[in-house]
Amino acid sequence: MFERSRPRHGEDSGEGAAAVDLVVVGAGRYGGRLVRQLLARDVRVLVVDTDPQVLEDISEEGAQTLYGDAEEPELIYALPLHGTSWVVSTVPDRSVSLALLHGLEHADYAGSVALTAHNDHDAERLEAAGVDVVLRPFHAAADSGAAILLDKAGRRAGRDVSEAE
Repeated sequence: MFERSRPRHGEDSGEGAAAVDLVVVGAGRYGGRLVRQLLARDVRVLVVDTDPQVLEDISEEGAQTLYGDAEEPELIYALPLHGTSWVVSTVPDRSVSLALLHGLEHADYAGSVALTAHNDHDAERLEAAGVDVVLRPFHAAADSGAAILLDKAGRRAGRDVSEAE
């Protein structure tokens, strides 16, 4: 594998590329699933990641890609922020998220920002910093799992779950 210390500019950086609706930083398990859901709904997405294989795979599914590291301040200047309605980071590191938010503010980004938190403390810090949306994948997964289990339990018991205590 190769590694670059700076975002790569050019055809994959959004310079001269088609406009995007969202920029998603991080396309691992959570971010990759999020991007695929957005692409399935015809949302134009630019994906930023440090894994060339992840970028290659997601580009084959229709996303624009940019090799870049959210921890590098230069990344902000490689993003096509003008006309992009959302910047979303699925990187769960609070310090990286806050640095990204600060960089977007410094670049006078006028759109909305969603950042990811894996715990209550980080979510509170991100909210206090003024982020528009805090994504909480573990909360969302637990809520979805509980709904599925309650739905299945209600069906097996032959009664509406809402009737149960």
